[in-house]
Amino acid sequence: MFDMHMHTCESDGEFEPYELIRRVKDQGIEEFSITDHNHCLAYTKIDYKNIRGLHVGTEIATSYKGTIIEVLGYDVDPNIINTWYQEFFSDANLKLIETTLFNRLVEIANKQGLILSDNLKLEKIEKGISKKTVYHNLVEHNEGFEFTTYKSFFRKGLCNPESVYFINEADTYPSLNEVVALIHKAGGKAILAHPYEYGVEDLNDLFEMVRSANIDGIECFHPSASMRAGLEIMNYNRQHKMIGSGGSDFHRLSKCIPIGVHLAKDVEMDELFDWIRKD
Repeated sequence: MFDMHMHTCESDGEFEPYELIRRVKDQGIEEFSITDHNHCLAYTKIDYKNIRGLHVGTEIATSYKGTIIEVLGYDVDPNIINTWYQEFFSDANLKLIETTLFNRLVEIANKQGLILSDNLKLEKIEKGISKKTVYHNLVEHNEGFEFTTYKSFFRKGLCNPESVYFINEADTYPSLNEVVALIHKAGGKAILAHPYEYGVEDLNDLFEMVRSANIDGIECFHPSASMRAGLEIMNYNRQHKMIGSGGSDFHRLSKCIPIGVHLAKDVEMDELFDWIRKD
């Protein structure tokens, strides 16, 4: 069994890196990756070179026609990824990004006639704080607000070009070409993460765009996709001579999505996943 997509508390997960690894080993998972958002900071906390089956990974955000998408990087040099992260998300840049997004969201809420606290402001600066601050304030002051979870607000509102809450964040993220080039510079493989997560109507258009950016593959198995959809992505990868991957996208126990990707043996042993199986 493998699980090539998991998060620790170094980004938005629940567990410390070593605790997550312990749980992975307890499940009998042989090959796995910690893919925290936009960096490899978890790998600075562990002796990653001596952990059997561990692929150094990350998940970096970019955009597709204004919609936020993510690219997984595998077998990367964590120092290269972390150096980029510290430069792109420096304190000054992060403050500018979060303040810009906060102001855009407040403007959208006002246009929709929604109520926000008079003194609403960002209490701290960290990645994603602007969207979460506005969302929780909207829920608090607007009974029956249509989005009951932050995830639905993010995917179906903020990232949906058809929604009145849509904000084009392309100017606050690296381009797709930059992300793929970064992962390749770090010696890794670039794989589009969970394509069914984005609500994109024309997946073929998305797939063609990421292929044009020299991506190495598309994630096949993820909780957002059915088994049939995963098999179709496997076929797409095979037709275009790309590799595949799969993961639970584990963050925390409360999400009720367990660690590990459970596949029939013939699927798990498909040549698309040969790169996962280390010697």
